[in-house]
Amino acid sequence: MKSHRGLLCHTCEKAIEIILNAPPKSKSVFLHRDYHPLNILWQQSKITGVVDWTNSCQGPAGVDVAHCRTNLIQMLGSEHADQFLKAYQAASPSFIYHPYWDISSVLDMCWPKPEFYKPWQDFGISMIEDKTLQTRIDDYLNYLVKHYEE
Repeated sequence: MKSHRGLLCHTCEKAIEIILNAPPKSKSVFLHRDYHPLNILWQQSKITGVVDWTNSCQGPAGVDVAHCRTNLIQMLGSEHADQFLKAYQAASPSFIYHPYWDISSVLDMCWPKPEFYKPWQDFGISMIEDKTLQTRIDDYLNYLVKHYEE
């Protein structure tokens, strides 16, 4: 989301243009609305529960998937976000992925710049430099915008 002399970068302008258009049609489901690795309980490599339902609502499943992917991008990098998407699609074959939700999530969570979320340390993630977070998000948003039309 780098800018030059206070102007939005071309990718950011395109991302904003995308989310200002109508979202893709999708079935409304029960959403967690803050779905990310710290809200998932594990026991012996199996999910045993999901906590922190205070923001739950109805909407497209892509919202939860995108929120988790944006967290994973920042915490661990794109390969983990892609692994999560593949696992989600395998577990929920009716889910139809659309990058619109990822773009919306990035702008929602990381505008004007991504910040280290201190509870990630409880997950075993050491402090991540601002530059690393920014690079991960910039690369991710560039990829999403570039592949949006495909």
